[in-house]
Amino acid sequence: MVGTMVRGIVGRGRVAWSLGAVALLAPLCISCGIDETYTGMGKGALAGDPLNPIPVPATVDIQIDIQCSGGNTSTWTPMDVEDLSGYAFRFNTLTLSKPITGTVGDDLNKFFAESIEKGELNVLMQVADHDKEGETILFNIGAGSIVSEEEYSFTEDPSELECEALGGKFTTVTPSTLAFPNSLITPPKLPISQVRLGGVISADGKSITKGSLVGALTMEDAQSIKMGLTFDKLLASMSIDPNLDLDKDGTMDAWLFEGAFEATAVEVK
Repeated sequence: MVGTMVRGIVGRGRVAWSLGAVALLAPLCISCGIDETYTGMGKGALAGDPLNPIPVPATVDIQIDIQCSGGNTSTWTPMDVEDLSGYAFRFNTLTLSKPITGTVGDDLNKFFAESIEKGELNVLMQVADHDKEGETILFNIGAGSIVSEEEYSFTEDPSELECEALGGKFTTVTPSTLAFPNSLITPPKLPISQVRLGGVISADGKSITKGSLVGALTMEDAQSIKMGLTFDKLLASMSIDPNLDLDKDGTMDAWLFEGAFEATAVEVK
């Protein structure tokens, strides 16, 4: 994995990219609700809430395109299952759209697809509580490992993610913070803040489609993670600059990660 190389074209020169490095971005993606330009996601902000407009440099153009579940969160989708509590899902697709794009992004997404197929990349969502009438759903979400065919377990204590559920359509109410285990870095976990998910659970509870995810890696966390270089320097070496101002002090202090996913029902122990 570390030895796999992806090549990207920068200007007129060619730069070698380590797939082992960019593969650390696997669990970080997803979008959910806003189509404007921002520098901060806003602590506790709901999808659609106004955030911090960029006061400046034209070089900074952050489009947080949150299409939680593919559209207006007021849209209801059918749900035949009365109580989804205990139901669990595993990502069977994961496509990163930010911050890495172009040829390198295509190669990285191909790597994700292969890792998911081999059972090496497992992102799990388990319903801890579902109130169909109250239109709420609480997920436990985190990285996992295979126990047996179609049976998985969380590799660490999962994080809780509170969502609104309009039938089978869900969108994050309160963003969460997740720490994904990864033996390639020191310490062996990658902390992501301001995590939001959205998607549509099928009426029979067997799959999730139109999944979206958004999250942020803070400068502080990036500086505390090492893979040869500290992670902030690793991203800088790939010309990926921080593009979020989470503490609203006018300085970019985090990276936006965004992507899409689909998931299928599995057993989680």
